[in-house]
Amino acid sequence: MAFAATAALASYLAELLRSTGERLAERETQIETITALHESIVQSLTSGLLTVDLDGRVTFLNAAGELMTGLSLARVRGAPADRWFSGFVATPRGELDWERASGERIRLGYSTFPLHAARGRDIGRAVIFQDLTELRDMEAAVQRTQRLADLGGVAAGLAHELRNPLASMSGSIELLRATASLGEEDRRLMDIVLREASRLDELVTAFLGFARPAPLRRARVDLAALSAETLEVFANDPSAASIRVDPALAPAAVECDADQVRQVLWNLLQNAAQAITGASERRGGRIRVACGQDGGGAWLEVEDDGPGIAPADLGRIFLPFFTTKDEGTGLGLATVHRIVDSHGGTVTVDSGAAGARFRVRLPHPALAAVAVRPTG
Repeated sequence: MAFAATAALASYLAELLRSTGERLAERETQIETITALHESIVQSLTSGLLTVDLDGRVTFLNAAGELMTGLSLARVRGAPADRWFSGFVATPRGELDWERASGERIRLGYSTFPLHAARGRDIGRAVIFQDLTELRDMEAAVQRTQRLADLGGVAAGLAHELRNPLASMSGSIELLRATASLGEEDRRLMDIVLREASRLDELVTAFLGFARPAPLRRARVDLAALSAETLEVFANDPSAASIRVDPALAPAAVECDADQVRQVLWNLLQNAAQAITGASERRGGRIRVACGQDGGGAWLEVEDDGPGIAPADLGRIFLPFFTTKDEGTGLGLATVHRIVDSHGGTVTVDSGAAGARFRVRLPHPALAAVAVRPTG
């Protein structure tokens, strides 16, 4: 009976062990499925997700977060979060500027929240973040458009209010200057009045051109040929007398208003020349002009070896009437931005201690249908 009872108990325990093993295997399969689903969901998020343990060390960074920050999970896992992500812990939510390893700067918006395990036990923190660069650029573009609309509304009236008195003043001074009885000092003072009146008239003209642009007259052109023609004219400009211009022009088909794009290049060249000479009356210097095309469109670059642009000024250089030059009107780069924007393109600037580089990108139609001629 003892042997029979033992055998029955062993058989029962074996069956219990077998069924428990089956249930355990089923639970493991369920856990693997849930884990895979969780991993798939997290990695499919378009927002970045960062998790940190109680010791402040990184435990996870999803694929979107890797793409936005330029950091890989393998590199940051287990390392102190403050080494790379200190900006995320300053406040529970906010925005910050992030510089990728490539040097590109983007705007990130983030929100931080605690992580809890079973029974509410605190196990760390998580950060959800998104790239807001395009949204903030769009907001800035809307604000610029609104300012342009306001400027256009007063442009015509301002032109008449200024030009008519200026013409009268200049004409009267010219007549007075022709009087033979005037002394040398009087003539010098009148020359100053005429020079400043002419400068003011140029400012009004530039303002009108900026605030009330002419409609686009699009045509298919080769950006390299257009740039080469502009550089020939610039070579004879007094501001370029001591500056070496290095062209690197590759054929690039684009549908644009040739005159307005020529003005874009001219303004960028003038800006580069003024940056090189500057207040120190520096002699010499170099401007590199390049253009080409890629899958995103045609592009044009103007790079100088001047002192560069102060970081505090980078966000304002395209605003109307903002200038750091004594003789500047503050409309050159603003006009560049308006023209490029009207073509559906973009203009960006990179600046450091060794100069500034402006890059203009213009969309273009299918290149196969456009014949371009190479430039020497």
